[in-house]
Amino acid sequence: MPEINSLYFTGEDTGYAVTLGGKIMKTTYWGVIWTIQDSVSEELWSVNFANANIGYAVGGSGTILKTINGGNDWISMNNVDNCTLDNLNGIHFCGENTGYAAGG
Repeated sequence: MPEINSLYFTGEDTGYAVTLGGKIMKTTYWGVIWTIQDSVSEELWSVNFANANIGYAVGGSGTILKTINGGNDWISMNNVDNCTLDNLNGIHFCGENTGYAAGG
């Protein structure tokens, strides 16, 4: 299993992990079985969900990924409003439209 940088559970049995190797993984079996959902070329450092469907992952070089369907599809949000090219190390959402990211 790849090195996990961040782990977030949206429910009792459903969780997401992001890895140093740029992978997003999902479990629906309490962490027993994991499937790779998506891979990017940048390291991923943090994952957080606003609800069971809307989630974000952030990482190296300003990487921001978003899902609106529980992780089935992830879209790149890079360079939206010229955010940043710095590494993003953490992300937290306190509502569907309000979130905070921290980086270097």
